Amino acid sequence: MSTEREEIANEVFHGIPSDEKLKSMSFSDLAVECGDCPKDSPKFKVIEREMKKHLAKVQAEINLRNVLIGVCIGGLFTIIGAFLGWWLRTCPSCEQIPPASAMQQMENGSLGVQQPIRDVHFQSSIPAVSSQPKPVPSPVENNAQPSQNHP
Repeated sequence: MSTEREEIANEVFHGIPSDEKLKSMSFSDLAVECGDCPKDSPKFKVIEREMKKHLAKVQAEINLRNVLIGVCIGGLFTIIGAFLGWWLRTCPSCEQIPPASAMQQMENGSLGVQQPIRDVHFQSSIPAVSSQPKPVPSPVENNAQPSQNHP
């Protein structure tokens, strides 16, 4: 009973419309009503809150539509990916056949373990890296030009 009296007092004293009237008003009607009252007054805050509710409803409808579109697109790509994977796995013409040149190389080559070459003449014909002389740098010439300082 006291809440009804407070609501009636608010409607009469502050000029705040009832909850049912606020819910039935359009956004533009709420904006007009909000523009007529002083800022930070109780009427302004109540109407502003109802305007925010209207905006939240509109945004929820838009977001729901966008989420449903995203789910449909994601599901479609999932189905396409699964079908493409199945088709590539089962398609006999999609199996990779190595080129003929690779097959000849494998047939001609031997993949077994080979013994290291023990040719003494071959090893002695290559000079050791440590026995090569190090290059000696040429002496530095002092032909630098003096710098010119400009004032």
